[in-house]
Amino acid sequence: FNSVAYLDRSGTGVAGSGLPVSFSGKSYYEKAAAGAANVASEDGKVFFSVPVLRDGAVTGALVADLDGIGQFRLTSSIVAGDTDQIDVLKADGTFLTAGSSGSGEGNFFRLAQPAGRGGDLSRMKSDFQDGSSGTGAFAIDGRKMLAAYSGIPDTDGWMFLAVADYQRCYAQSNQILILCGVLLCILTAAFFTSAFYF
Repeated sequence: FNSVAYLDRSGTGVAGSGLPVSFSGKSYYEKAAAGAANVASEDGKVFFSVPVLRDGAVTGALVADLDGIGQFRLTSSIVAGDTDQIDVLKADGTFLTAGSSGSGEGNFFRLAQPAGRGGDLSRMKSDFQDGSSGTGAFAIDGRKMLAAYSGIPDTDGWMFLAVADYQRCYAQSNQILILCGVLLCILTAAFFTSAFYF
């Protein structure tokens, strides 16, 4: 962490450096002062806030921060099989991880284009604002993609987004359907053969 600060109920306190600080009015401090640990991002920093309890009552909060989301590699070591991309985004679609934009900057809803019906992006944008889970289709550079997303609890509206290539997903589904069809034909032939001889 770049710094860790203890804050009293008013939101003022002392950082580890000994300097006075004030987080009064900051959403991440207010949530911690209300008893809820949370993670938030602001001005290129990530803030981790937890309540300080004494005899079961909140007496203040500890707030620690990292400079930039680049130091906070949420998805860099996730092995996702055939998933093309896993990212963490803000509710407005801004990337918090390097992911699709390559740099941790940029906005998912500016990169994505409608695919097919076109309504999926509008619904996804609404779901992101609400912190709702869902799925949708979109295109990037003409390549159709499927997405699954979910809100991350105890953050300031962060969303977890997994993206996979549409063609690859359906190619695997089609292979399974073909195998099921072949198996059904074999079972049907075996049924009629056994019915004919018995």
